[in-house]
Amino acid sequence: MLKKIILPALGLSCLLAAFAFSTGVLAPSPALQPGRPDAALAFPAAPEEAPRGWPVWATGKVEAWRQATVGAKAGGRIEAFHKKEGDFVRSGEIVASLERHELEAELREARARRDQALRERERSAALKDQGVDSQQTFEQARTEAEVAEAKAAALEARLEDALVRAPFSGRVLKTFGESGESVEAGRPLFVLGDLSALKVRAEVDELDVGRVAAGFAAQVWPDALAGRAFEGRVERLSGMLGSKAQFSEHPQERVDTKVLEAEIRLSAAPGLLPGMNAKVRIEPSR
Repeated sequence: MLKKIILPALGLSCLLAAFAFSTGVLAPSPALQPGRPDAALAFPAAPEEAPRGWPVWATGKVEAWRQATVGAKAGGRIEAFHKKEGDFVRSGEIVASLERHELEAELREARARRDQALRERERSAALKDQGVDSQQTFEQARTEAEVAEAKAAALEARLEDALVRAPFSGRVLKTFGESGESVEAGRPLFVLGDLSALKVRAEVDELDVGRVAAGFAAQVWPDALAGRAFEGRVERLSGMLGSKAQFSEHPQERVDTKVLEAEIRLSAAPGLLPGMNAKVRIEPSR
């Protein structure tokens, strides 16, 4: 008789629990949702701005809003860094230079040959007008002058390429290499960042992509500044999914998932530095 009473009671309890989950009376813990890092537990939403639904959690990295890795256009040996890490530079200022002694010597010779060829062209033109030089002689002098001009111009361009300038105003965040080191063309020499505004490049799990859009509010918790939150807004989203490149220490985090990059512009960022890891909470779509 006792078994007959217990079994129907258990069945009724299961039916009631299923009904509660389906109607939203009970909801799963955010820590159990796929793609949510442990930030959901470590950094709960503030009561005054708690979202109407589960927030979208992501890992991110702080960056300058405008940032560039700059390399030399030509190969050679590093002559010097004219700016050090942390220095502010204006657009067009020289940050690093390659050795140019041999190029400068070649350019001096090329300019001398160019000037001589130009004088010969003018002389031949005058003699042609007097009927002394033939048209063929003048054409040859003109061709030699054009070749000399082109060679001098090419050396001037190579000499300019040996000067590595800042493409925009900002701070030198990182330098690579030492004076005397040989580098190939395109090898990064420094990282430049405009720190007047900062952003967080966050990776949104593919399961959450449909609940994130440009303009959504976000909060950022840098790992290095425990307990401090920074306000921001999703500025833009990547146009395609990619492989995950940022990872938290949560043991249940999916490492093989696809992610969508979201750039979050921070309203104010005192104390933040590019390169800091952060946890991000984005308000879901309503």
